[in-house]
Amino acid sequence: MDIYLANAGTSSQGLPVPKFYWKLLIDEQTQRGVVFVGINDPYVAIPYPKDYVICTDILSKITWLKLSDSKWLYACEVEEFVKLSQSLPQVKVSGLLDK
Repeated sequence: MDIYLANAGTSSQGLPVPKFYWKLLIDEQTQRGVVFVGINDPYVAIPYPKDYVICTDILSKITWLKLSDSKWLYACEVEEFVKLSQSLPQVKVSGLLDK
């Protein structure tokens, strides 16, 4: 299902909402990193349809992150995400930012 941002009461379709958003975190001292991928569709079925999963989910390996609900979030190894992404520049990491 496509989701749009629009003003209530208008006839325009509005702006399309991207399926995902992502954030890359890298510890500058250790060069360890992780990519978090968020899903913008609050109506998506769990488990996610295949087109919502763009990497192997490693969220359970991120021991420093405590979430009350991770329904719309998963994590990727930086190397895997870089191979799949066309918008992320090549970055050098030495491993997973897991602690």
